[in-house]
Amino acid sequence: MQALESKQTSELIAEQIAEQILIGVIPGGSPLRQEELAEQLGISRIPVREALQLLQSQGLIQRLSTRRMISVEVTPEKLRQTFAMIARMEFAGLQSIAQAGKQPTFQAAVARSENEELSLHLLLARETPNEYLQVLLSNACTYYLGCALRHTAPSDDTYRRLLLAEAPEKKALAEYFFTLAERLIAAREENR
Repeated sequence: MQALESKQTSELIAEQIAEQILIGVIPGGSPLRQEELAEQLGISRIPVREALQLLQSQGLIQRLSTRRMISVEVTPEKLRQTFAMIARMEFAGLQSIAQAGKQPTFQAAVARSENEELSLHLLLARETPNEYLQVLLSNACTYYLGCALRHTAPSDDTYRRLLLAEAPEKKALAEYFFTLAERLIAAREENR
């Protein structure tokens, strides 16, 4: 039971640190010391170490040869590339749902779901039949999309309409993610 609690704590810590890196509160090249983070959060070093490992696997921090960890530089171009990649993964997810004959069920779930964009992204991640893609999309929601959606102005119903389309257009999905990346870039500028 303790390992589960630790894992949940480490995931929450990883999300908080990721968000600070993505919105520019923690600038690129900033040292991330387990001891300091644990003290700031009032917890032991173990979940902090696990959180830093999660962030390293997501490419948001880097372990130096000295074993120190630093945040990566998040440039506007890196954000645009990341969100373009997420768009391609979601399009692949939509295609796999259609190929598996699950599109009517998926679209009914989209129509019933809350009007929150993040819940729709998570729904797509859960419903894609490709288990590997499920993991990648869930991570994208946890570390990138959630942050972008929390720190930018609410958007219109564009994403829901894309999911409800009979044949979602790759170009329209790419434009939606480009807009999302640009809104996150603008939010980063406000934090500087």
